Amino acid sequence: MKSIFAHLLFSVFVSIAGCAQYGPYRTSPALCEGSTSACTDSMLYRHKDAGQATFDYSLGFVEFNDQGDLWPASGSQQQMAVVLDYLQRQAAHQDLLMVVFVHGWHHSAKGQTPGATSLHEDDRDGNVKTFQNVLLGLSQAERKQAAVLHRAPREVAGIYVGWRGDSITLKGLNELTFWDRKNTAAQVGHGGVTELLSRIELIKRTQDSKARDAAVTGAGLKALSVPATGCERLTATGQAITSQTKLVVVGHSFGGLVVQSAVGQILEDRAVRTKGGDYGCQLDVEGFGNLVVLINPAFEAQRYSVIHNLAATRNYYPAQQLPVELILTSQSDDATKYLFPAGRYVSTLFDRNGWDPKNVTAVGHYKPYITHTLSRSPSAPGITLKQAWLKNAKPDRDLCVAGLTLSRKQLSERNPYLNVSVAGDLINGHNDIDEPQIIEFIKQVILLSTLSDNDRQTAPADIDPGCAPVI
Repeated sequence: MKSIFAHLLFSVFVSIAGCAQYGPYRTSPALCEGSTSACTDSMLYRHKDAGQATFDYSLGFVEFNDQGDLWPASGSQQQMAVVLDYLQRQAAHQDLLMVVFVHGWHHSAKGQTPGATSLHEDDRDGNVKTFQNVLLGLSQAERKQAAVLHRAPREVAGIYVGWRGDSITLKGLNELTFWDRKNTAAQVGHGGVTELLSRIELIKRTQDSKARDAAVTGAGLKALSVPATGCERLTATGQAITSQTKLVVVGHSFGGLVVQSAVGQILEDRAVRTKGGDYGCQLDVEGFGNLVVLINPAFEAQRYSVIHNLAATRNYYPAQQLPVELILTSQSDDATKYLFPAGRYVSTLFDRNGWDPKNVTAVGHYKPYITHTLSRSPSAPGITLKQAWLKNAKPDRDLCVAGLTLSRKQLSERNPYLNVSVAGDLINGHNDIDEPQIIEFIKQVILLSTLSDNDRQTAPADIDPGCAPVI
């Protein structure tokens, strides 16, 4: 009866408001080079404004339907095939900084309508626009950091993962799609997204393997191999050798649920098989790619329990440990604070222990799992996040990141799983992720997590704008 009523109600909504587009927005497989307004339906483009000599970044789009299948299902025109082919060709002759973004509720992969020329006619999806701005800023920061570290800059390669973030288009009425889209996000995450992310990570791991082979052969490093335990080949100091090619995966809102559904068990597996001190085994915790970032993720804390428990029982992380997962949740995100538990109370009504707090509370609002708070500060503390990790700052010391204050609980130094409660004036609600300081904060964590082995040793003491150096 409940199912019949829900479908009837949904039909009424659809008849009034109409369905959101069911199909891909990015249908042209040809590489487009130029400005964003010139590449409105491209699966793949490289951004360069008029008059520029070089490209700022590349961006590919891969879209999924409500069942988690690709558009189209197969063939050389498939978005995933087009994007992966480009990444593999680029990685063959240069290092890449690959950033995947999975959008959330109310969003899509829509580009600017053809013919729109002015700013007020720019009707790109808001997440598309924000991601493009982030890639541009990251590209600029990468060039600056590369100059300081005396190496060639990596190409910033973005991959935008699209799905049907709205089923109804009418404003106001589409707020009622929260639970419907949550179920769809979980379906998408358990579908082809895992394959896409794994294939992108394989590009990074292939480059890492080449770097290890070159280091062992060229520099005469002692290769330690313990196949029975699944350990990586290491230097004699117990540090894994990696390449400059890095991968970051970002999910917002239900995009966070998509990402966690796709890689959650992979993160758990890698946390378990990391050997905490055995000879010849990797000491630092390996994540998925180099960093997973979830912004206002809409999934219950129960899904995060294994990771939290593994982190809580480990007392030591080595000097080379970097962050592997960052969760940011606004204290003013009413969707995950109120709507989410309301839906969970209904959906778990007949489950045994279904109303356990961690089973009905979103991960970013479940206080026992929160590791940090992030807020504005008129006088930022004089130690950066990067310094804290590389200089082994005490766990209870406040950190400065992008001019913001990151306060920590009593945890092991360099705990790589950060579940951060963010002040409401930094992320205002569920969908507002455009605050410049938040963008800068995420950018700084990305730059930290994608430092190469050599860069960790040679990087200057302070590369974080807005933070005073340690005295």
